Amino acid sequence: MTTFVKKYVMDYDICQQMKNHIQQPFGPLVPNKMPNEPWEIISIDLIMQLSKLNSYDTTCIIVDRLTKRAYFIPINNWFLSKDMA
Repeated sequence: MTTFVKKYVMDYDICQQMKNHIQQPFGPLVPNKMPNEPWEIISIDLIMQLSKLNSYDTTCIIVDRLTKRAYFIPINNWFLSKDMA
């Protein structure tokens, strides 16, 4: 009987049109500010818990938003925020 009810509801158009949407509506998309010169706006990402290579187990990736040039810097997992400056 469960299979019959599921199939009936899946095939019934009114049931498909009356679904509740529990997610809030999305806000408007706002594009990011475009930089005027290289290295004005950057993004930083960390890839952690890699296998060790020359005692490094983390990679810091710095990407310039204008030119898309990326630098990959090997670091250790025990770095401090002052080490990133």
